[in-house]
This record gives sequence, C-alpha cells and structure tokens, in this order.
Amino acid sequence: MENTNQSKNGLVIAGSIIVAGVIIAVALIYAVGSGNGGNVDDNKDNPDNNTVVAQVGDAPVLGEEKAPVTMIEFGDFQCPACNVFYQQIEPLLRENYINTGKAKMAFKTLTFIDSFDGSKDPKESFLAGSAGECAKEQGKFWAMHDAIYQAEKKEMDLETSSENNGNLDKDFFLKTAKDLELDENKFLSCFSDSSKHLKTFEDNMGEADELMGGRVSTPTLFINGKMIQGVSQWSDYQKAIDEALAKTN
Repeated sequence: MENTNQSKNGLVIAGSIIVAGVIIAVALIYAVGSGNGGNVDDNKDNPDNNTVVAQVGDAPVLGEEKAPVTMIEFGDFQCPACNVFYQQIEPLLRENYINTGKAKMAFKTLTFIDSFDGSKDPKESFLAGSAGECAKEQGKFWAMHDAIYQAEKKEMDLETSSENNGNLDKDFFLKTAKDLELDENKFLSCFSDSSKHLKTFEDNMGEADELMGGRVSTPTLFINGKMIQGVSQWSDYQKAIDEALAKTN
C-alpha cells in the first residue's frame, strides 16, 4: 500500500506540474495578445531576415516627412493598453523625437475589438476608426486621434470599461468634428458611409497579421525594424530609436 500511495502521489504531482505549465503558457500568450506588458523583438520587420517590412502607405503621419526614423503604430482606439501608451509613452515620443525632427510616426487603425463586416451596424472601434479617416481627409487626423483617446481616458479615470460603453457614438464624433472646425457636411457624408473605410481597416489587419506572425495585439510599434508589442518601458523605445538614428549617421 505504501508503494502504491507513493506512486499515486507522484502521478498527482507530475499532473499538477503539467497543468501549472499550461496555465502559465496561456497567461503569457494572453499578456502579449492583449497588449499588457512590452515585448521587444529585434527580428520582426527586418529586411535582412527576408520578412515583411511595415510600410507607411497612406497612413496619417505625425512629424517631418524627412525625419530619419519612422515609427508605425498599429492601434485600436478602444484598446485600454493603447490609451496607456497614448498617455505615458506618446507624449515623450513627441517631445523628444517627433517635435525635434528625429522621427515621425504613422498610425494604422485596427478595429478588432468590435470588427465590422459591412452587414451590421458598426460599433465603437469601427466608428472611431472611421472618424479618424474622415478627419484625415481634411488634414486633422491627429486632432481627432487625440480627442478620441482623451474621451477614452475619462472613462478609464472613472474606473469603468473603455470598451463599448456608449461614449463613442455618432453624436460624440459630430460634436468633435465641429469642435475641431472640420467641414461638418463633408465629415458627415464621409462618416455616414459605413463601408467607406472597411478595406483600409481590413488591409491594416492583414498587414498586422503578417508582421506579428498571426499574434496581433495593440498597441504594437515598429521602429525602423524593431517591433515593440504592448506598453513597454520608456527606455526600450529610447534604445530602439537611438540605435536607428545611429545607423542613419
């Protein structure tokens, strides 16, 4: 009996170790996929490794066109981690690199929190993305970008969920367009066409899927060949940009 119990105990312990390992692995995957915690990858977007290279394309760009370093962010306006990035990292990027002409940043909108296939009424991620694209047509993407994230920040400050809580509705975007002094008729015409920017968002998602090896998460920032997923430490962004700048000299 004693030997049998020891054998059973050994099986229980081994089984517990396996289960614990699975739980840890799942937790790590979720942390990266949800954008919680930074993940720096030196190999992604590296032409020397024959991988896909992130392209600015028609994405809106903040900063000087001839800036030597290009940053490309993939983000969803409703993503809480994207809002943390906007609050904590982006002001430092703007102050230290974008405003000084050392780097420029493009934004590629993803709408996967509530995807839209053209057959149903679009929800908040898609509406926010559409508002950004419509503001872009009038040269004010970044003003709309900031207004949306500031509205979402208020929800986070109230400790409520910033996903699909009803604040990013048509009335909000029409009021914001007016506050930003956009041509309201042009904006409304653009914004009311639900399928107008569908292909742009689908293309962005396809590119993100290729670049991130099928593990798309937001925010993800590409800095001249280096991928940083989630919200990382400020020093990680500094290092990536400074290394890229050094290569341009």
